Amino acid sequence: MKAITVICGSVFSGRSKQIQALWAEKKEQALLITPTRRLAQLREEQLIRETNLPGLWNRRSRELSEYAALLLERSGCPVRMATRLERNRIVWLALKTLADQEEIPEVSAGFVRHLLQVITSMKQNAVEVADLDRAIDNIREKHPFDRLVSKIYKAYQHELLQRELYDVPGLFWAVEQRCKEGLIALPEEEQWLLLDGFDDFTASQQRLLLALASLASGMVIGLNYDAEAPDLEELYALQRRWLEKFQQITDVQIVRCPTAPEKSRSAYASRYLFSQHTPPPPAETLSANVTLMPAADACHEIESIGRTIKSLLLNDALRPAEIAVAFPDMEQQAPLVEEIFTRFSIPVMMRTRLPLSRSRPAIFLLRLVKAVQEQSLQEFAPLLASPAFDRQDDSPQAVQSLVLLIRESNITGRLDESARALNYLQRLIEQKRDGNERSRLSQGCTPEAMQLLLERLDQIREFTPRLPAEGTFRLYSESLSTFLDLPGLNRDTETEPGNQEAIAALRRILAEMASPFYENQPVTFSDYFALFRMALSEESVCGRGRSGVFCCSLTDLRLNAFPVVFLGGLNEGALPGAAAINALYSDRDLARFRKEGLSMPGSSEHLQKQRLLFHHALCAAEKSLFVGWRNQDQEDREILPSPFAVELRELFQKAVPPLTVDEPAPDCFIADLHQVASPEDFRLSARYHQATIKSPSLCALLEPAQAMIEMEQTRATSKNFSVYDGMIESPELKADLLRRFGEKHQFSVSQLEEYLKFPFSFFTKYVLKIKETRYADGEITPLLRGVILHYALKLFYEVYRQKPANTLKNTSPEERSLLIQNSLDRAFEEQRFALSNIAPVVVALEKARLNLLLDQFIQEEAATEDSFVPWVLEYSFGTSSRPEQDPLSTALPFTYEVGEMQIMFAGIIDRIDKDNLNRLRIIDYKSSSAPTKKEIKEGLSLQLSIYAAAAEASFPGCSSVEGWYIPLLKKKPQEALFAGKESESLERNANAVAMISKAICGIRAGCFPPLPHQSLNLDYFTLPQAARYEAWRVAEKTDPFKENPTPVH
Repeated sequence: MKAITVICGSVFSGRSKQIQALWAEKKEQALLITPTRRLAQLREEQLIRETNLPGLWNRRSRELSEYAALLLERSGCPVRMATRLERNRIVWLALKTLADQEEIPEVSAGFVRHLLQVITSMKQNAVEVADLDRAIDNIREKHPFDRLVSKIYKAYQHELLQRELYDVPGLFWAVEQRCKEGLIALPEEEQWLLLDGFDDFTASQQRLLLALASLASGMVIGLNYDAEAPDLEELYALQRRWLEKFQQITDVQIVRCPTAPEKSRSAYASRYLFSQHTPPPPAETLSANVTLMPAADACHEIESIGRTIKSLLLNDALRPAEIAVAFPDMEQQAPLVEEIFTRFSIPVMMRTRLPLSRSRPAIFLLRLVKAVQEQSLQEFAPLLASPAFDRQDDSPQAVQSLVLLIRESNITGRLDESARALNYLQRLIEQKRDGNERSRLSQGCTPEAMQLLLERLDQIREFTPRLPAEGTFRLYSESLSTFLDLPGLNRDTETEPGNQEAIAALRRILAEMASPFYENQPVTFSDYFALFRMALSEESVCGRGRSGVFCCSLTDLRLNAFPVVFLGGLNEGALPGAAAINALYSDRDLARFRKEGLSMPGSSEHLQKQRLLFHHALCAAEKSLFVGWRNQDQEDREILPSPFAVELRELFQKAVPPLTVDEPAPDCFIADLHQVASPEDFRLSARYHQATIKSPSLCALLEPAQAMIEMEQTRATSKNFSVYDGMIESPELKADLLRRFGEKHQFSVSQLEEYLKFPFSFFTKYVLKIKETRYADGEITPLLRGVILHYALKLFYEVYRQKPANTLKNTSPEERSLLIQNSLDRAFEEQRFALSNIAPVVVALEKARLNLLLDQFIQEEAATEDSFVPWVLEYSFGTSSRPEQDPLSTALPFTYEVGEMQIMFAGIIDRIDKDNLNRLRIIDYKSSSAPTKKEIKEGLSLQLSIYAAAAEASFPGCSSVEGWYIPLLKKKPQEALFAGKESESLERNANAVAMISKAICGIRAGCFPPLPHQSLNLDYFTLPQAARYEAWRVAEKTDPFKENPTPVH
């Protein structure tokens, strides 16, 4: 084998030119191999232009894995690459097989992902199963997962071979093996293999190169490595280590290409930013092409970049394709980039592929499945009104009224429990329009809308039996495929190309999961759905646009060059970014393998790659480079610039002219008039800067902003809260409030407490019915934890219900513990779908923790000498009635008299204890802390005051003597009726009556100011964003409740 030539040189050296010249010289015998297909295409186009090759000339450039697949195909070996879904399935099935044979961690989607990550890393680094087993045998510090990883790795390899599938490292291994067996020969036009653009090679790639070099007449490797710059050892650490190892195993001839003198500040930064020595000061002759652009937040940053791009396109005659915008977090920012750039009329080519799970069709499908599983009409409401269900002849007005109809029906339960309420609503709608009952309904409640709602609910009911708890991959895949056949969902793809690609990807995944590869073995829907969601998160679709400003992640910017480059979002934690966490092996665990000679990269290699990533980004700017960071994150928390951005700024501290940093001003979101990039920009800028506009067409643009200006002026100057602050003045709207919250409305206690704490919160939640959007974060929410605890306690106390007081005390600890465990198991099973997206290990830990807490709580109850026994559990009344939970529950509401008002309540009392004297103790479990004594006395906490009165009314002859808020998570209980303290109890009752009256009158009068109660601790109460609460502004307003405790205006 001839010596392999390695040409070392930076991006600004003559390395690529040398290889390009050699390629042109040996064009009939040479093939260029690159790290990316885009680079291969660009270099081939360059060669055709420079050498005037004919247009039909055969391809002479390939990406490395593409070339490996081509070699295998030529040798008579068909190549079918294993999809990510197939690889996940192989690992999942291997784990399931092992689970039947031995005790292993619960199989979850997350565990499969992490295990596959380890296997892929091993294959990339040429670690075979035998190598791994040998290392495990020699390692003293065994890891619990070592043998498991080995068994799964072996099963994974076996399955790939059996099915004749390849992953990328396996492709390289197969080519190497067939080269050694003499089954691969290079044709005449590939006798010279030229590689360029690489930073380093994995061990699998290196073995492939050696195998190919033995067949070729010559191999030349272009390495991005300035070997003549000893001060850049940290920057080029990966290249240096690889080259040293490569020289030890083969004959290498090294050619060094010196870096050309820097002509611009961006080139100077790429050379000296990571220098270990003090760099020379930047020369004054350098082109001052670096601009720093700190921003207030992501929105301000993208708008600033967009306005600068708009200026470049209009004033500097640049083409959109000559501009690149790169963020470390482009995957997260892509929707905002597309939205803002579209508003600014800037064409976008989104290079970053976005997860399929974030596409509109995938989000719709996941939400539909969740709604079908939970059978909640509230979950179905927004889906039923989505365009996916629309038919060509559906009335737009009827579609828009669907959510309103569901709200009017006041249904909060399951779909199969909604028939009575829907029938009642239908009867009201069918009555004459001039009838009394008709006036109770909102204007949008029409017979056409009701008919459409019933039709769509019937369609939903058809989906339900298609997702049983147990089935097969084929059954579930075919069922989900029918969800994608909705007429509106497919029609939407005609106008949105991105949705078309997403639906095609969804169908491809479902078809794959229904294929024979997924045998018709039984599988639970939870397991199936976990694999399906994992497939969605790992599949990606192209962003918007096929031409325009090149928008990408920093990784996609590598090996590219543009006249103008914007690098944004350079913040601490984003760059350098954290290494991917693996749940199986920590960096210390991997170090054990490195000691045994296995090449397993860790966090240090990740940091070196992050430096190279930024180095390549700096090299991408040919004329101008804009570098930016954000001062606040999405939660409005202060964040710091990236260390790389800080070092860049310090590099030019003494430069002439200096590199200035203009921190964003308080009014930074409003563009200067010479920067406006859209009509909205113009309106805000002209009004803010009080510009004199004479052009009639421009004046017309300002009219929509006038109403906003007047609104803000009113909010800022008026002493009283106005219609812009939740004060209803319209007679029609007040009449609607009286209809909705009048004498026939059944209030929940939480509604009144919400109003008393912050009236505007009641307005958004119960009047406007704006539901806060929450995103799954992989953890058990406090609400879900509370539901589980409440149900488990109900199941536990069912056993002791109405039994003698000493029964619980006399039960053995073992029997109590077993009953607690069984109750928790049933409670968790009841919430199995809500828990399906949470890692099983998290669920198991939470179950163990709650088991301990409940055991401690019940031990304390058992040790208490008490004459009270559990009597009624989950007692419900009014519209909250659930007779299946407790037979004593009633559909009749509790009527509470306040002066001349009769207020109806609905609710659920967690537990009522009773003694032999017919005295009642009302208990409300809290999964968080209990209300304070002050809150109860002042009437801010009304729950047990009302529940105590409701219990007395529901059970004649009984009297409520105690009421307890009992926190279940190791916090102090609070007695709420002030038993034995007559004066305090009377004060509590009087305040409760006054506060109930205040809340009812305020709600019916339309008084919803953004005014928190003076006792409310805003550190623990989240105000709705729509309130736009500003303490300084509210402090200057007149309190409507002080002037009139029961305001009517």
